[in-house]
Amino acid sequence: MTKQKTAGESQRTIVREGMKQILNPTKNWQRTICIDFDGVIAQYKGWKGPDYYGEPMKGSKEFLQNLKKRGIKIVIFTIRPADKIRKGFRDYNFPLPQKITNVKIPAAVYIDDRAVKFNGSFLSLRKELNNFTVYWNKENLLRHYFDGRV
Repeated sequence: MTKQKTAGESQRTIVREGMKQILNPTKNWQRTICIDFDGVIAQYKGWKGPDYYGEPMKGSKEFLQNLKKRGIKIVIFTIRPADKIRKGFRDYNFPLPQKITNVKIPAAVYIDDRAVKFNGSFLSLRKELNNFTVYWNKENLLRHYFDGRV
């Protein structure tokens, strides 16, 4: 006779199994590229609400098609609902990504309009943060927090 799990044990098992799926390295992670949606795949000029999606960025469809052709696994990294992103990909006839997630998974590279590349030096990182802007907003997004001093 098998022991029946309590509700708490069942919930922990579900969470543990879900975390394994998220945290286990993807097969061939070296051939995986995570790409941000807003500001990379779709035009973005600041948050305009949960139902506003920018038009595709010029060249994004061809870029994704080229990655697929080369056998690279495409993962879309976004805070938006996966079903809406998937619908947008279908509406614009984009190649569907293998995954849409808001969890950082193992990948060869991340492409993001808000990224700062760390080169091993915190002195350089402070300088980068003091001057950080995104292409769609030339204002330093961190100046309100650091007053130019990081």
